[in-house]
Order: sequence, then C-alpha cells, then structure tokens
Amino acid sequence: MKGDCVRGCNPSATFYTFKVYKNELDFNFQFDEIIWQEFNITDQYFVTNYTSNTIQISSLLFHAYENTTYWKVMLLTDTIIGNQKKSGTGVIILKTNETPYNGSCIITTNTTGYALESNFTVFCYDWMDSDGYITSYEFYGK
Repeated sequence: MKGDCVRGCNPSATFYTFKVYKNELDFNFQFDEIIWQEFNITDQYFVTNYTSNTIQISSLLFHAYENTTYWKVMLLTDTIIGNQKKSGTGVIILKTNETPYNGSCIITTNTTGYALESNFTVFCYDWMDSDGYITSYEFYGK
C-alpha cells in the first residue's frame, strides 16, 4: 500500500503513519461495531517502517496469525499547505482466504534437479476453495 500527497504538498513537510489492526471475529456485523486490535507494526512482519509512505506486509504475518481473517491497514497523512495543517486518512480492509482443500498436485517430469536451473512440470487439480475461485497456484519447496 502506498500513499502520496498529490497536490499542493511540500514533500519535506508531509508525514505518513501506517497503522495495522487485526480482527479474529466473523465480519457479519456493521463495520463501526468491529473491535480492532492494533498490531505492532515495528515487528518483523513488515518490510517497511510505519513512518514511510509505503507499507509492505510479509507473508510471514499471515502464516503466523493464520486464525486472523480480517486486517485493517490505515494510512494517516499530515502535511502543511500554505500555512495550514491538512490531514488525510485512507483505510483498506484485507480478508485472508481460507486454505483450499481436497486437491492434489503431481510432478510429471523429472523429480530431481536444481533450483533455478531445472524445469519441472506440476499439474494441480480438484482443489476446492470455499472463498471463491482459485485464480493461481504458488509452489514452494523445502
């Protein structure tokens, strides 16, 4: 997520602050009624610090908090335009997907090789996703 002041701003007098909140409850009630728990953004799960105009969230966060379904990322911006202080806020709600199930994958070519050198063909089929359609697969090796 990235925030920019695009009109009339003095870059040296523009300040950004990101805040991240988590919620482990179901999202079936009004947005204003949700109790969000602020998350420590100076933690190892964030690639950039909270005073930058960008934030990058590491996938490690979602693995470490796999029971957290909803995340709120808030950007607070303060700047000086002329001789007046102006503020802005942007919010995005993220929902982590449920883990797909019932599928399998097979490797149809040589199963030995070297990372970044050897080609492998992997086919996946019959995966079910209760959150919707699976649009892509990612593969990781250990």
